[in-house]
Amino acid sequence: MMRNHIIAFSICLISVATAASSWGFDDATVSVHQKGAGAVEQKEKFTAGKPLKNAIQLEAQDTMKLILTTKEGNKAKRAHQTFLLLEDPTSGLETSFPFQVKESGKGKLDLVRILNSL
Repeated sequence: MMRNHIIAFSICLISVATAASSWGFDDATVSVHQKGAGAVEQKEKFTAGKPLKNAIQLEAQDTMKLILTTKEGNKAKRAHQTFLLLEDPTSGLETSFPFQVKESGKGKLDLVRILNSL
């Protein structure tokens, strides 16, 4: 029997920190795109001080796109490591995904949810 599952993830703050410096991010946007559809299902901007209002819901074969700019102090700069931490609010299960970040500090991450039939 095949069921249509929806996974709700809360986007936790992006891990862009070092012990000695003041790292953060700016200009962050998350969007959800449905496979084969040109329209964006969900799009929201957020900052470290103002997290997302609602959990992101990914249905079968949806793509979540996340863009941001990493900063050291007030200057856009490439962080040594930048990760997205996802948490399932029901189980508390967490996982992380690395960003691709350019020297300019512009970072991008695309996640595709593929529904497996059991």
